[in-house]
Amino acid sequence: MKRHLVIGFLAILVVGGVSSAYAQGRIHLGVRVGLANLVMAELNDTIAMINDDIEWHLEHEELSGMDAISSDELEEIRWGTSIEGYLGIDITDTVALRLIGGYLVSRESSGGFSTTDGTAEATATHTFRASCYFGGVEPVVRFDSEKASGWLGAGVAYYSATLISESIYELGGLPAETESSMVVGGKLGYHGFLEERFTLADGVSVQVSIGYRSTGKIELEGHPHVDSLDFSGMCYLGCIVLLI
Repeated sequence: MKRHLVIGFLAILVVGGVSSAYAQGRIHLGVRVGLANLVMAELNDTIAMINDDIEWHLEHEELSGMDAISSDELEEIRWGTSIEGYLGIDITDTVALRLIGGYLVSRESSGGFSTTDGTAEATATHTFRASCYFGGVEPVVRFDSEKASGWLGAGVAYYSATLISESIYELGGLPAETESSMVVGGKLGYHGFLEERFTLADGVSVQVSIGYRSTGKIELEGHPHVDSLDFSGMCYLGCIVLLI
């Protein structure tokens, strides 16, 4: 009973605070889009291992009298795209609290090889893509100049990560053999950033942001080669902000 009363009291405070902020024009919405630099050490180690395997197969099959038709190494995954949204509430003229949510997806890495003995063609293709949804809170502090306003902030978020991988093997006209895997994991991560905001019109502004995200290793279960993903790295974002 006491717990329900406490939860109800907190809910009233939150709703009351948001209503008061809305009435005073102290709520702002933002959508941030940009690039994220990614560590992905373990995943890139696996990609390097597959590239070594591709090279070995080409050399081995050449010695066996087969000819290489094509080969394409997988590229390391170092960059991704981040799409974020937030609801900010100005607590004072210089301090605000934001509720954030977003999606971060890496570039896709794909490669493989094809060989033939003159009568049948053998092909192997490998593909990897990592992504995560996240949601959390970030307190920010505002500082102003004559032409722009800046924000310095930090926050905590929960990251729900997914790794999708697929390997396709084809031999002649036989049905393709596909090995696919989708594994997930999650943990808390942290971030800090510096923003500069420029007013376009009354109630509308744009901002640029540079920051750093630290997720550490997000453990995965069930993948044959990759045990964790790491989305840590620098972020470079642009944002549209609406004051409501």
